[in-house]
Amino acid sequence: MTADYERWSAVVGTEFGATDEAGRPHTLRLDSCSPLSLSGEWASFVLTFGTESDDAAQGTYLLTAGGDPADDPEAVFLVPIGRREVGVDLEAVFNQRNEDHRG
Repeated sequence: MTADYERWSAVVGTEFGATDEAGRPHTLRLDSCSPLSLSGEWASFVLTFGTESDDAAQGTYLLTAGGDPADDPEAVFLVPIGRREVGVDLEAVFNQRNEDHRG
């Protein structure tokens, strides 16, 4: 789990090629990664992406860092949280068991 958080937090500012559920391409930029929050056996963090696409909607997106099709895409569920002058902000919330606290 921690490796996922560390990986995401290390790539803030990176652009991702993204394909939505309808097969439409988008370019997303990872604007922020919240601090890791630990609560008992659970760990969570929030990613915020920005896009200039006005038609980016809630759903699962296949993300590829830098838009490189040779990279293995990662499926991430994104929810619109606000409009920009051009485009929208999208958010992904990760809640996972914290492997470091399993008994």
